[in-house]
Amino acid sequence: MVKLLFFAYFENMLDTIVENLRIEVAGEGDIVLVFAHGFGGRKEDWDRYVAYFKTKATVVSFDHLGSIQVDIPEEFIDLRFSDSNFHTELLISIIKKYCTGKKVCLVAHSYSGLLGVNACLKEPGLIDELVLIGSSPRYINDRDYFGGIGADGVDQIFQQIAENFMEWVGDFKGAMLQDDDQNGNDFTTSILRMGPKRALAIAKAIFLSDYREQLKHLEIPTLVIHSSPDPIVSDEAAQFLCSNIRDVRCEVIKAGGHFPHLHRYNQVISLIEDFAIKV
Repeated sequence: MVKLLFFAYFENMLDTIVENLRIEVAGEGDIVLVFAHGFGGRKEDWDRYVAYFKTKATVVSFDHLGSIQVDIPEEFIDLRFSDSNFHTELLISIIKKYCTGKKVCLVAHSYSGLLGVNACLKEPGLIDELVLIGSSPRYINDRDYFGGIGADGVDQIFQQIAENFMEWVGDFKGAMLQDDDQNGNDFTTSILRMGPKRALAIAKAIFLSDYREQLKHLEIPTLVIHSSPDPIVSDEAAQFLCSNIRDVRCEVIKAGGHFPHLHRYNQVISLIEDFAIKV
């Protein structure tokens, strides 16, 4: 009975959250491009993409939880925010609500790549094509796998978020966007809106994720866009993606950092168009 009540509460909460997210639908067409930002990103990251693609397809962009303030009970944050399955279900709800009956291509940056892969496996047929930008199947090093971060390093990240949030935000922004002041300021503002509790929970969902095994079950056409060097996603992690997805096309962008869709947007737009719109 308790599980049934929680499930009903969870479903109602998902509906409430979706209704309160900033979701924008532009353009029209039989193809839907859904743009999902990563940790610290925001809907506006995709403005150039919306402006370009809305004459060619239906375009959906939105804010993930954390990038805006959504009224959610604190206990719900404790129970669900560090669970990637919760964020996957939220993504699935958005796609079902706005994309039913059309061909769907999900364009996912960073952590949203995990959510996209999980959504494809949980709901076969929901997503027809997948674009992974700056995504990693696992951020932590393993025996024969180099994700780029040691286990001790991840623990230090969690501790700094919990104990020195403002300092961590500054350090993290500097590593991610370096001398990009405009995008760096937007990135900082987005993370600060989360507050340390939400940021820590989502960081745990990200850095403790591991979807290497799921990749072999992914059957839809996938475009992997990797920027080299990327301060978060190692070249080896990107290569693991490309070597373990059946129907994959891999593209490497030089010097795009972790946000190639911002720094090299003309190139990324061209790759997405060629892959999804089939010009």
